[in-house]
Amino acid sequence: MDKPAQEWLRIQQRRYHLLLPGQHDLLDKLGLKPETATAGAQAATACASAAPVRAPGGPQGDAEGTEAVGGLPAVARHRPLGVPRVGQRPDQRVRFDSALVHARAWADVHGHLAVPRDTRQSGFALGMWLFSQRNRAKQRARQGEPASPHLGQLAAIDPWWNPPWDLHWQRNYYRARDCMRAGRGADTVGGLPVGKDALGIWVKRQCTLYTSLHPDQQHLLAAIGITPEAARARVGPRDSHRLTTTPRFDTDVAHARSYAAQHGHLAPHAGEEHEGFPIGRWLAEHRQRARKKSGMSPQARVLASLDPWWNPPWPMRWQYCYHYARTLPDTPRAARWITAQRQAWPLLHPGQQQLLADIGISVGRQLSFQRGRSCSL
Repeated sequence: MDKPAQEWLRIQQRRYHLLLPGQHDLLDKLGLKPETATAGAQAATACASAAPVRAPGGPQGDAEGTEAVGGLPAVARHRPLGVPRVGQRPDQRVRFDSALVHARAWADVHGHLAVPRDTRQSGFALGMWLFSQRNRAKQRARQGEPASPHLGQLAAIDPWWNPPWDLHWQRNYYRARDCMRAGRGADTVGGLPVGKDALGIWVKRQCTLYTSLHPDQQHLLAAIGITPEAARARVGPRDSHRLTTTPRFDTDVAHARSYAAQHGHLAPHAGEEHEGFPIGRWLAEHRQRARKKSGMSPQARVLASLDPWWNPPWPMRWQYCYHYARTLPDTPRAARWITAQRQAWPLLHPGQQQLLADIGISVGRQLSFQRGRSCSL
């Protein structure tokens, strides 16, 4: 075996725990077993600690003068097998604690950790660091994994450092909180600020959309005086009616009602028309708008009353396939798709599982998931 191939195998040995199962199978054919990789990774780590090697050529390595072992970046050379990523790795503990110091310093001044991405605290890129921590936390949640224990230290600084809604809403909330505590917005309706400045506009919008907000958002608003009673008094029946729908929406949604009554759902294809109305394109536009908002708009509430899954959190292609299988379950295409859903059952969203259960489809018996299988409709 030539030298480049040997070097490549050493790298795979050290990074064995980061590879996919399919890669493990391929390496197994080359004689690289899990136990061999474990022993080799530990030996390589010990050797690297005793005798670090400089990357030849200086700037061609990770950075000028940066140590490199076996072609790996210096940051990866002490990563023991099976140890989780930043915040839990022993070699990253000091760096995480240092970042926490900057996070506490920011929170002591501002009272929160909803920092913009370009924020720096005493020269430290706090905004980017928090952005990275949020991304990792959300990735673990999507994969059904428990939250990393070390993130509890961020929650201790700010319980809403990683809210389930848009961070832009959280930043606006803190601006409104600070302004109201400072006594701004003395001209009030229902005890809340009014006016055409940023504070008055934001407060009115929260009052208008109050019932569609997340319960925890409502709890936060109540803490600064925006209670359900105050919200109703601030908006008033006239404004509430004006902002709920528009004459054009009232006209267009009539086509949606007719489509839902005929088909039992609001999942038409993008180019589909109903009674001469481009129902598919119209609904696609409203889904796009809904995904840009932090809460549910009045228009979205009307559509949700016609079909709770008109704007599902999974791809619309799955929804098209589902309704095809629901209406034509005995066709070969539907049968193939139903089989694929049973095989992929553990990976489905709870809402998808419930929809399948509603039409009598369940996992039935334990089936192995075939990688790469996709919707064939």
